[in-house]
Amino acid sequence: GSAVLVKPVVTEGQRELRLALPGGSNQLWYHLHGESQIETGGQEVTVAAPLERLPVFLRGGSIIPLRLRNRRSSILAVNDPLTLRILLDHEEKATGKLYLDDGHSYEYQNGFFIRASISYENHVLQYALENTNSQLRPAFNIERVVVEGLRRVPHAVIASTSGPAQSLDFESTNARTVVIRKPDLPVDRFWSV
Repeated sequence: GSAVLVKPVVTEGQRELRLALPGGSNQLWYHLHGESQIETGGQEVTVAAPLERLPVFLRGGSIIPLRLRNRRSSILAVNDPLTLRILLDHEEKATGKLYLDDGHSYEYQNGFFIRASISYENHVLQYALENTNSQLRPAFNIERVVVEGLRRVPHAVIASTSGPAQSLDFESTNARTVVIRKPDLPVDRFWSV
């Protein structure tokens, strides 16, 4: 989609490459393999391209759901928890979508799927189901939230789900990134952090 920019290496033996990042100076790009390394659009950059790692950039203003556990097949990952990687734009905003189904049948035609909108604005992360009558009940939750591009680190992180609000543990890996570990956020209900 529009949130990911991949620059393949096409010359044998090449270990770095130059690429032009789209957008103007207000468009931020994050390195997939380097937490909070930020580039701006409208310029050419030189990036390392070792054989084991393809150069990949993520567009600022995007929220990307990821499954980060290494598996031999996608069927084995169907119940793995999700990580939300939130890549803020220059206004500290981001949006994204999540679609889930059972991964192997046509039951999505009978309502067994989840489609949700995710947004970050004014230091609030919101998750809202678009199909509120979903029949799918996944056996996993969101196990990690990474917010990159912050101007300041928060003093507290509070989650509001269907029950009472709860304080979440978080750490700042640098001056611009916060990692919330084990928030146990559901994928089949509304919540905000």
